[in-house]
Amino acid sequence: MEKYLPYIAGKAELPVSYIKSLLAKIPLTIVNEKVYEDEIPKAKLLIKDRCDIDILALALSKKCPLWSEDKHFKGITEIVLMKTKDFV
Repeated sequence: MEKYLPYIAGKAELPVSYIKSLLAKIPLTIVNEKVYEDEIPKAKLLIKDRCDIDILALALSKKCPLWSEDKHFKGITEIVLMKTKDFV
């Protein structure tokens, strides 16, 4: 996660320290690939962007909504896609 902080901060136009403080308030869990590996073949069929396969497979395995602004998830009916506007 640390390696993405400058990227996230840049996109949000906020200091890295502020992004860190926000993330510290969110309960994050690191998930081993074994948890969702059975869904990887399905995820590969559903999404074009190979960088999104793991997160899609995780959402499929947990049957939970996926919060993303990434256009590659649009139209995947096997998941509930949530956008930032759904929270504000």
